[in-house]
Amino acid sequence: MQLITSPDEVAVLATDRFEENEHFKAHLKTLAPEVIDEAVMRLNKEAEAVVDCLACGKCCTRLMVNIDDAAIVRLSERLQLTEAQFRERFVEGGSFMSFLNAIPCQFLNGKACTVYDIRPDECRNFPQLDRPGFTTRMFGTFSHYGMCPLIYNVVEGLKKETGFYTTA
Repeated sequence: MQLITSPDEVAVLATDRFEENEHFKAHLKTLAPEVIDEAVMRLNKEAEAVVDCLACGKCCTRLMVNIDDAAIVRLSERLQLTEAQFRERFVEGGSFMSFLNAIPCQFLNGKACTVYDIRPDECRNFPQLDRPGFTTRMFGTFSHYGMCPLIYNVVEGLKKETGFYTTA
């Protein structure tokens, strides 16, 4: 399969596939989740070998990032701020959920993350195609289908592998 690596090309190709993807999500619900997970994880490995996430950075310019206390501690120490100072300057929310308070991410410099080695877990794990439970995360995955070359390529490969085009 020829993979699309350009986020701009992915955005263009994705614009006309909203309705198709709605039908595809319904199709996925008819299949065994473990079969889907195996295919997604394999397709993701193939895509990761070709797509350079560090050359893209679209997720860093568009996503609201959950941040946990451990990441706040790591980032506070790196920036030589107290946790209170870090929270005041970079965090929204509080006792239940906290988020980085800016989109695009304030730790982005061009397409490079200035805190990459200690980035929040949500950043580290995005787009979560390397773990089980794909069908439980479809809303978020398909929300980012037109932004992320990894998601786009995995979904398009999954359409072919699951026989979607023969059932659509």
